[in-house]
Amino acid sequence: MNTNIIIDTDPGIDDAIALLLAAASPELTLTGVTTVGGNVSQQQAFINAQKILQAAGKRVPVYRGCEQAISRPLKPDTEVINGQNGLGDIDWPEAKPGLAQSTNAVDFIITRAQVNNPVTLCMLGPLTNLALALVINPDIAAGIHRVVIMGGALKVSGNVSAVAEFNFHTDPVAADIVFRSPLNITLCPLDVTETLKWRDGWLEPLLRGESKAAQLTAEMLGFYRAGEGGGLHDPVVIASLIKPEIMRTRPCDIHIETRDEGLEGQSRAVWSDSGKVRAVMEADVDTFFNLLGERLMSLP
Repeated sequence: MNTNIIIDTDPGIDDAIALLLAAASPELTLTGVTTVGGNVSQQQAFINAQKILQAAGKRVPVYRGCEQAISRPLKPDTEVINGQNGLGDIDWPEAKPGLAQSTNAVDFIITRAQVNNPVTLCMLGPLTNLALALVINPDIAAGIHRVVIMGGALKVSGNVSAVAEFNFHTDPVAADIVFRSPLNITLCPLDVTETLKWRDGWLEPLLRGESKAAQLTAEMLGFYRAGEGGGLHDPVVIASLIKPEIMRTRPCDIHIETRDEGLEGQSRAVWSDSGKVRAVMEADVDTFFNLLGERLMSLP
């Protein structure tokens, strides 16, 4: 069954790979991309998303979202891992006109959720756009089939502080709003994403193949590893929709810390069979990378 998705993103090397994986997967219909400030500024995220879709041969509308987090000014600080342009400082071809939309990302999410065809949201960056959409119109939750989120650290340490993961730390108020909502949420935390590290030699077929998108990916990942990037965080969101059978999940409820400055962005899990969040805790690493390599090499 084909799944209609919106990807909300702040590309970011791993975001870029998630976008490419979605573009290469016939199981998914990408109906729109919304951008948010996070790994890079909002403007850079907006530009990057268009370049990535262009490289994938996809004409998907891109909507500019929030420049700042709800709770504080945004200060992107991931240049060591993602490069100054967010894409490993690789020179991606410029996008042709027509992808950029004038409608705001928040308005697009609200409008799309009111269509009689529920959509799945893939949240790869801070949750600002979705949180604001819920604040403006809480009824949209009924029109969202599912939300799959990359974020949080449940049983492992954070990657920004001892307890907090980057996306939730960037806008903890937004994360709190989303997890307090009635949305059907699947969470892909650092617990699983940090295990998704490629073996030496995995990049070689991407570099040698005919796909320009795959070659650009391999070049980005060379930069990512040199900058001590960890696992491939965001692509697990897309892979969980394509091959859910390779993921092991546990039900829980998630509470986000917003008040204690030292713990800000912490995601605390309360494990329960009646929990409304499905947390992905393990993935079949070999199958994940086989899927990713195969799909990337199928792109132009």
